[in-house]
Amino acid sequence: MPSITTCQANLTKAFTALEVAKGKIPAPLLAAIDPCQHNQPQLFDARLKAIQSAMADLQSAIRTVKERRQMFLTTVGSSADPEADNAAYETYMHETRVDDAVVEAESILMTLQSSLDEVQLLIERHRLSQPSEEATTSTQRHHHHTLPLRRIRVRIFHKQPHNRRCLHSS
Repeated sequence: MPSITTCQANLTKAFTALEVAKGKIPAPLLAAIDPCQHNQPQLFDARLKAIQSAMADLQSAIRTVKERRQMFLTTVGSSADPEADNAAYETYMHETRVDDAVVEAESILMTLQSSLDEVQLLIERHRLSQPSEEATTSTQRHHHHTLPLRRIRVRIFHKQPHNRRCLHSS
């Protein structure tokens, strides 16, 4: 089991990495796409990749902080002096505000998810609004091979209902 000091140092590193990950996220990724850009699909793929990358970095940093916090708690719980070590843990958590940072990072993650959903929707709308290459080729092929239609006379015969008799056995 690592020492309390080692746990504090590891959690501090993870906390710092979380703060760096949050700071690396460009502000425009957290905002809705400007309606003027809705018709610029070349921007969608770049934005999609940037959001996915930011989310992956942030998720990894959050997971590391949670794992290190849990290791710290486990170490406190199994220490020779749990009361003193618990007090050290509580003081550390209060001073560093690790839990607040995790909550803020999770909130940013939800905002990024909304941005991701928005850009995926715009990509799908753009894709559906474009005629597919296969459909265009197929349409062109059909235009070259169409034959003129001739008029055909069709006679419609109406069936007369059959007179059905019930047969009773006596």
